[in-house]
Order: sequence, then C-alpha cells, then structure tokens
Amino acid sequence: MWEPDLKILRALALVLLGTSLALADAPITFELDTPRQAGSAALADPDTGLVTNSAIDIIEHNAGVWLGTGKGVMFSYDNGQTWLRYDASNGLVSSNLSAIFSAPDGRLWIGSNHDEEISGQLFSLSDGVSYTDDNGDTWVQIDFSPGGQDIEFVTGGNRQVFDITGLNDPELGGDWLFFSAFAGGLLASQDGGDNWRRIFPTSADSTQFYIPGVQPSLRNRYFSCVADTAHQDSVFMWAGTAAGVFQYVWVKPEDKFYSRSVQAVAFCDTCTVDSERSLFIGGNNGLTRGQFTGGPFDTRFESDGLPDAFITALGYFWGRLLIGGLDLGSLDPSLAYSDDHGETFTDITPSFLTGVSDSISSFVGIDDRVYMTAGTAGLWVSSDTGLTWARILVDSANPGSALNAVNALESIGDTLRIGTDSGYASVELDASGAFVAPPFINADTADFGETLRRSRRVVGIRTQQIGDTSYIWAICLPATAQGTAVTLQSEDGGANWLGRLVDTVMTDLEVVNDTVYAVGWEGIFFNTDGQLTNITPGSITASGTSLAGDSILTLAVRDSQLVFGTNTGMAISTEPDSLRTYAIYRANFDTLRADLAINYNSTNTIIVDTGGVRVGITGDFIPAMDVQYRNGAPPRIWASGRPVSGGGNGIAVGRFEETELVDTLGNVLDTTVSLRWRGVNLQHFAWNYAFDDEVVFAATDAGLLMKDMAAPDSLEATWDTIQFITEENVFVEPGTPVYSVAVIDNYLWAGTDDGTVRLDLFDFTDQQRFHYRDLEAPPSEVYAFPTPFRPGRGEEVDFHFTVEQDATVTLDIFDFAMNHVATPIDNVFFPADTYHGGGSSGAQGITWDGYNDDGDLVAVGVYYFKVTYSTGEVRWGKLAVIP
Repeated sequence: MWEPDLKILRALALVLLGTSLALADAPITFELDTPRQAGSAALADPDTGLVTNSAIDIIEHNAGVWLGTGKGVMFSYDNGQTWLRYDASNGLVSSNLSAIFSAPDGRLWIGSNHDEEISGQLFSLSDGVSYTDDNGDTWVQIDFSPGGQDIEFVTGGNRQVFDITGLNDPELGGDWLFFSAFAGGLLASQDGGDNWRRIFPTSADSTQFYIPGVQPSLRNRYFSCVADTAHQDSVFMWAGTAAGVFQYVWVKPEDKFYSRSVQAVAFCDTCTVDSERSLFIGGNNGLTRGQFTGGPFDTRFESDGLPDAFITALGYFWGRLLIGGLDLGSLDPSLAYSDDHGETFTDITPSFLTGVSDSISSFVGIDDRVYMTAGTAGLWVSSDTGLTWARILVDSANPGSALNAVNALESIGDTLRIGTDSGYASVELDASGAFVAPPFINADTADFGETLRRSRRVVGIRTQQIGDTSYIWAICLPATAQGTAVTLQSEDGGANWLGRLVDTVMTDLEVVNDTVYAVGWEGIFFNTDGQLTNITPGSITASGTSLAGDSILTLAVRDSQLVFGTNTGMAISTEPDSLRTYAIYRANFDTLRADLAINYNSTNTIIVDTGGVRVGITGDFIPAMDVQYRNGAPPRIWASGRPVSGGGNGIAVGRFEETELVDTLGNVLDTTVSLRWRGVNLQHFAWNYAFDDEVVFAATDAGLLMKDMAAPDSLEATWDTIQFITEENVFVEPGTPVYSVAVIDNYLWAGTDDGTVRLDLFDFTDQQRFHYRDLEAPPSEVYAFPTPFRPGRGEEVDFHFTVEQDATVTLDIFDFAMNHVATPIDNVFFPADTYHGGGSSGAQGITWDGYNDDGDLVAVGVYYFKVTYSTGEVRWGKLAVIP
C-alpha cells in the first residue's frame, strides 16, 4: 500500500527544489504515451465506508463533505456518519488523488496519479485532471494528447496536479478554471474546463518552458493556486511556484487600453485621473483615457455611445472633447463630442461629411474658435465648440480647387499654416477670425522639378524655432501616381523649400522646444540644427519590448511629454526631454493572457518599517495559498513558504494597504493601494488553510494552528494549537502533521495521517474522529506514516503491516537506487495481527529514526521498504525524507 501519495509527491518536489536543484540539472520526466482515461458512461455505484485515514484535501460540494485521498474520493452527506467513495474500481482514472475542487458551475474536479514501472523502478505519474457533473456517477478525463487538447507536458512524471481552483465571471470569460501541475506549469480554461491552455507570467517564461531538453525554471514550477473573487472589476488568481507567489490579473476591455493602433492623441490639463492630467487616445477600437504619464486606462466603445470605433482625430477645448471617427464598413466619417471627459457622447456629424475623403484629420483652437480639417470637405471653423460650423476657403475664387481640400493645420499666434491637396498656404487672422489679407499660397514647388511638383499634397505642418530663425516643416505625399513622398523645410515663410527626406513616407510632425520630430513608416526622425537624424522605432525600448517593426502613425507633445501612436500600440515618454525612456503599451486581446503578472518572493517582500526589518514571504517554494474574504474590507492573501536555495519555513499574509500621498501643506492628493506581505509564522509551513470570518486555520507540519486576525497581536508570530483530544480520547497525538482543513457549515474538519477529525466550530472540545480501522485490510497493504518525515529534526516514521499467521519479520529500507540503507526490524517474531503506529491506536508501533546501519543520518529523498515474512511473503512500500 502507498498512503498518502500526495505528501510523497510534494516531498519529492521539495527534494528536487533543494540546494542541489536536482530538477534543473538532471530530472527524470515521463510522458504517457496513452493516458489513462475513464469513459463518460456510468461505471458503478459508489462503494461505502472509509478505506484510508489520510485526507489531502477536504472540500464542500453539493451540500456534502468530500475528501481527496490516496485511495479515491470519499464523501458524506450526513456530516461523516456514513461515507461513500469512488476509486479506480468504480469510475476514477486512478485512486491516488492529489487535488480536488468544487467549481462554481457545480462540476467536481480532481487531479489523479498512478504508479507505473519504468526501467525496473516504480514511479508515480500524473493523469492530469478529470471531472464529474453528476456527483461521481460518471467521470471524464481531459485528454491532453495530440488527438485531444494537444497540450504537451501535462501528464507523466513530475507533473502532479497539486491544486485546482476557479471562479465565475460572466463579464470576463465566464467559468474560469486553473490547475497547478508542478513541472507541467499552470493551465487555465475560460469555458468551465472544456478547453485548456498553459499560461505564463511573461513571454520569456513561455519561451523558457518550451526550450528542448531544458527543464522548467523555478518560475515555471507550480504547486498551488487560488482564485480571488473579491475584485468585481477584474479576475485575480494567486499562484505559488518555486520562485515565490505570482499575482495574475485579468481586466475587462473597458478598464484597459484596448486598441491595436493609435491614430490620434489629445491632452487635457484640467481633467484629471488619480490627480494626474488626462490623456485621450484614439485608436481603431474606441476611445481610451489615461494619464499624461500612462495608465491606468479605461476605454469606451460604440456600445457606450461612441459613433464609430475608429478614431481619426481628437481635440480638447474649454471642457469639451471633440472626436472625429470613421465607420470602417460604410467609410462614412463622423463627429461627436463629450462634455464629461469621455463618459458619454453626442453625435453631431454635419451633413458636409459624406465620404472617407472627408475624414477629420485634426482640430486646432485659437482664442474661442475651433478649426477642423476634413480633407476634401475642407477647412471649417466653429465658434460654439463644434455645434455649428462655417467653411473657410483657401482659394475663394475657385471653390472646387484642390487648395480647398485641407489635411493639416498649425496656428502660430494669429497665423494659420495650412496644408492642402495642392500645396502650402498661410493666412493672418484678425481678432474675429477674419482674413487680414488673402492667403499666401505656394503650390508650385517648381524648384524641385516635375517629380516633386506631383508631390504637393501636404498632410503635416509644424514650425521649429532655432534662435531667430523659423523653420517650417511640411510632410508631402504624392498628388499623382508619378509623385513621391517627401518632407520639406522652408526658412523664408514658405516661399522656398528644401527637400530633407525624399522617398520616405512620414505621417506626423511635432516640435519640442527647439527640436522637430518627424515620424512615419520608417521610424522616428528628429532635428535640432536643420538636418534630420533617424532614430529607428526599434531603439525605443521598455521592459524588454520595443517599437521594432512598428509604423508610427501619430505624435503628440505637451510640456515635453511625447506620445507616439503606432500600428501596434503606443509609447509614452516617462522622463522629460528624453527620446529613449518610454513606457510601451500594446493592447491585450488574448483573453487568457494576464493583463498583469507580479512576482512576490522572499527577497522583494522584505520591508523596513518603524519596527525594523520585517520578513515577508519566508521561502520561495509555495506549497499552499488561500484567500481570506472579509465583510467590507480587502481580502487577505495567505501563502506558505519553504526554502529553495535560501529562505526558510513559514507562513505569510499579504494585506492590501492604503497609502496617502500628501503635499507639503498636509493636503491629501491621492490614495494608492499596495500589497504588503508579513511573515506571521517563521517555523512551520502549511499545506492548507481555512477561515471563519477573521479567524484563520492552518494545516501545518506541526498540527492544526489557529490565529484571530482581529486580535491586536495578529501580525506577531503567535498561534494557538488545536489539539485533537477530548476527556475520553486522544484522537491524534499532539504534533502530528495536519494536511487538510475546511470550515463547512458549523464544523471544522481536519485531515491527518491518523484519521479525519470533525470539530464543532463553537466548541472545539466537541470532536469526532472518522478513523479507518484496517484490521480487515488485505495483508498486502503496507505503508509508512507520517510521510514525508524529517529525521534531522527528531521525527520518526511508523510502519503498518499485517502478519496473517505467526511469523518472524524483517523490514529493510533501500534508497532510490535500491542500495540497502537500514534494517529497523531484523528477524523479529510477531504473532498474527495488524501492526501500525499512531500512538492512539493501541497497537505496537514499529518505527525508524532516519539513520542508516552505520549510524549516519540518511539523505533527503525517496526510499523503499521491504517487509519479508518467514512464511515466504514479501511486500513493498515507500516513504520520503525531507529536510
């Protein structure tokens, strides 16, 4: 017999995460060629009665108590008075369970494993996950083979499913499920488990996982996971790895930047987001609001009243946001405004906007007037912030002239610089906005020959001031098929032009102080002395990503703040006057890729406060995580830590804390929320948690611990220990490890190696133990418990075996390579009986202290033991030693 396998599996994982980091160097992994599968038809009715004393998980499912064990799933609908079970004989793929979870949709999930002999040695291999929709009458195993989900490295060795979790969020995909599979990584589903995919915190982690012949990194080895339902606007999931805790967050499209391309940008100095001035971003998928320095973002769509999702132009004037849009289906342009910073919209599309050539390209404000460029529809002015418009003709004598098709506009004092379909024009305005004199027009460009004469369609204009000299820059696109793209420069007010960028398609111009920036399909160009220098988009990098391969579609500037809109996202400068320090944003349309993934570990969670240095997460191997929900207060996040190459055992709690940003006068400018971790137990580690309001219960290697987080000393390393002792019985010896715990209705349930105990939640002295008396067990059943055990800390392991008829018995222990280690029982006579330890059982305990025959402490690892009877029988079992 092998009971319970989960603890050995976890112990083996611990061994492989030791200072030698054996798994990273030379692990043994196995992929099942033909995964074990259960059919979807009813296989058998459940059996009755307990068949094991070890429960690795306890959950509530469909008003019953369910135990995940090394001998199947056991459940009771009468608080333990009667038990039913499913195992490999009546439905399960395998009996040895390592995880069990009741999903919000009523589906019950399990992770199972089976033993298989490979090259003469016995290994425990993962079957992946299975589910039942009918309380166990039928079971379905998820097929990860190429003929099924086609996800490799899910089943097999070192891929045991240690945790399953999930939540329901209809606005963010529906029924979410996750499971942690050790070296198999973290897998997720958004449809209740019908379809799965492996997920990663970063693309670099994904790349590392799939490198041929290389084992998963510590960041890619997952032990625990728990969904967090306390955040109504997003999906949170916490995962424990060999490199600490990962916080995964998925947010709704309306709560993030959600456009693939960015065509327009506008700044608002008077409207704020979290005390920061607002930034409006027009993309191909709606209007996004953020801050001058970036996020947080929110996006509005056509469903929110926006006339069109594709934004061509933005302008903010005197409390009103003007929005130019384009229907990509009909190619009809639109115009709308918002007076509440982009919350609601009013469609004011004028009748003169009739086709794609009339698309709005820009808005410019002068005094109390707004000017709008609308391509072939021309140049328009409004004195009531967009409600009514009057057309301005550049060539009043010829209304149909290409000079009246306006694409670009710049205001310099009282002067308008105008880019048309037939060249450049400028005009001086009086106080009322009327022309002081007829416009100056240069539509010839004859100095550049016939080719450039055909490239007189001006789509961008900006003026650069260097000392006393004004340089006018113009982006020109071909007006005929024989033309070419060119960027021109004039030093004499537009009378004469020099070609600076020929055969280079540019899309926008902006000026910062004395520097002009030109952007386009081939990169970013800038100039401070009359000569343009190229900075390719790939040279703008941030957090491992760059604009390499991007076409720059627009550029906006405010107070030395630069925003580049591209065909794949945008880049926002994070330092004034810096061309190369940026935050790069790209929309995440992949609903299974997290929008945010943060790693917390034993190094970056250490804090220093008024009390000195405070330990955060104690160790980077995280075997257990859970969320403590609180009425009207932020949840607490609990993590159990164990050492990897450093750190130590312990329990840490993560708390969401508010921090006020206060100015020099004491005014609160803003409030931010951050997660801070605190080690509240620096000796023991937990396998599971349960909660009753402010009280936390931890199933640990030292027993069942309890802490009231409402108490004044809740953050200190003090815990109460719950003993499984009544006036009449010692149910479980003090100090016995507890592997599972759950609060179900008015009962507290705890799973140990010596039975499952039910306690009255309001009177811990009211206890009942559900214990499997295995006197009638098959004689072939032999096992050791507790396992894993820690001989280096004085722990011993007991052995269970049955002697069918009087015989002498020898018990030998072998290491993983089958080298003899010790003989705890050497030719000792035993009368016919069943022998097992556990203290309270009343039977003789046969123990081993973890030392070999030479008196040396054995190494950490997996061991086998052989029970030999003088009557000829031989039986085998296994155990694990941990630090």
